[in-house]
Formats: sequence, C-alpha cells, structure tokens
Amino acid sequence: MKKILILLILLTGCKTKYVPIETIKVQKEIIRDTVVQVELVPYRDTVSILDTVSHLENKYAYSDAEFSLGRLNHSLAIKEVKIPTKIQYIEHTRVDSIPYKVEIIKEVNKLTRWQTFRLNAFTFIAIGVGIYLLILLRKILKF
Repeated sequence: MKKILILLILLTGCKTKYVPIETIKVQKEIIRDTVVQVELVPYRDTVSILDTVSHLENKYAYSDAEFSLGRLNHSLAIKEVKIPTKIQYIEHTRVDSIPYKVEIIKEVNKLTRWQTFRLNAFTFIAIGVGIYLLILLRKILKF
C-alpha cells in the first residue's frame, strides 16, 4: 500500500518556476512652454519749448533733452513698470523607456499528451482494480 502511495506521489505534481525578464515602462511627462507677447499701448507726445531744457514723461518711460554750447543732449530712461501679459501654454509629451524586471510564471515540467493519457489511464485502472477488490472481498466475507 505504501509503495502505491509513493508511486502516486511521484507520478503527480508539476511545479512552476519564476523567470525574471525585462520589459519597458512608458513614463509621460508634460512640459509647458511659455510664450509671452507684450503689446504696449502706443504713446506719442511732443513738446515745444523756447527754453534750453525739456522733460517728457509717459506711463513707461521719461526723456530729458538739453541744448547747451551748440549741442543737443538727449536722454531716455525706462521706468520699472509691471505690464500685465497673457501667457499661452503649449503641452509636449515626452516618453521615456525605463526597463524594469518582471517575474513571469513559466511551467517547467509540462506533461506531454502521451504522459497525460498514461496518468488518466492509470487512474481508471486503479479505480477498476479497487472496485474489483471490493467485490472480491465482499464475496469472500459474504455480506
């Protein structure tokens, strides 16, 4: 009986094996470019003075002019003014391939069709022999 049990244990059972492989993971990142276009309100001022010094100023800049010794000196300076602007976003997608290891279950001891047939046939024969032995035992003991 022990021999039959050991034989059954040896003939049955398959095990799986983990095989690590590398695959590619896709990572998407959105990069936003900023395009700034500033349109200033046009200003035009003209000053006519009989004096030798002139000063002109608007919202964004100021200008000084001076006439001395037969020369005209003119200076222009920009004020530190914050101008409200519209910002336009353009989205770009960048795809990186990052390899990482994945474990895949791979059957190592896969039975062939012939081996499967033999196991199934052995099971049916064992059941038949068991039934036959029970019938034989019943006849001997005369239940």
